[in-house]
This record gives sequence, structure tokens and C-alpha cells, in this order.
Amino acid sequence: MVSKSKEDGGLGVLDLKTQNKALLLKNLHKFFNKADIPWVHLIWEKYYRNGKLPNHIKEGVFLVERYFETFGQV
Repeated sequence: MVSKSKEDGGLGVLDLKTQNKALLLKNLHKFFNKADIPWVHLIWEKYYRNGKLPNHIKEGVFLVERYFETFGQV
């Protein structure tokens, strides 16, 4: 009832679990695409100075798999 849209008779509150998953995936996208954002630059410069991810991480599969192990399917 609370998370139903206002048009459907609810209060219009977002489903926080789904919203959290969406925002985490959005940040992963920014990180792997090296978005021009200060926190992305900081992580890349501090941990990946050569501009590449370690060989055992293939195009972000590691982090995405860990995400789904932790949070389940979107």
C-alpha cells in the first residue's frame, strides 16, 4: 500500500531495495566507463594507476557477480 503509486491509491513511496540496486549499478557503470567525476578519478588513480583493471577482473564481471551474490537479481 505504501509503495503503490499515488494514482493506484498508495502513498507513492519508492521501493528502497529496488532503488538501492539501481543506484549501485549506476555507480558501477560510472566506474567502469571512467566517468569524469571526482570519486571515479580518485579510485582509478589510487588503485589502478596504470589505467587498467587487474588481469583477473574481466570487464567488471567480478564486481557485478559479487553484487548479484550479495543482493540477488534485480
